[in-house]
Amino acid sequence: MATLLIVDDDEATRHSLARLLEVEGHTIQTARDGFEAMKRVDACAPDAILLDVRMPIANGLVFLRALRANPRYAWTPVAVITGDYFLEQAVSDELMRLGAAIYFKPVWFSNLTDIVRRLLGQRR
Repeated sequence: MATLLIVDDDEATRHSLARLLEVEGHTIQTARDGFEAMKRVDACAPDAILLDVRMPIANGLVFLRALRANPRYAWTPVAVITGDYFLEQAVSDELMRLGAAIYFKPVWFSNLTDIVRRLLGQRR
């Protein structure tokens, strides 16, 4: 199976997503903000990343820009999973330009496994 990184400032969300994906056989790493996520990326080289947008310290967009600037991770598949239904168009456009698929919370188990399957199918 794959190594997945879950980046979300909400502990309950991180824990829930991690448990659901562990049941599927994936190895899970988590981070609570973009800075911690960059450290985790260097430590575990994830096959795919599930990313929140609105986080303190370093938000999802800051993290995604840094990820794409690193040649080693420029093509790592990323899905943004956000509860922000009023995401600004400029932010949404940049996330998509940076290669992230955007999904909105809540994400049900069957949706989550489909998202991960799609991400893993994008690996280079």
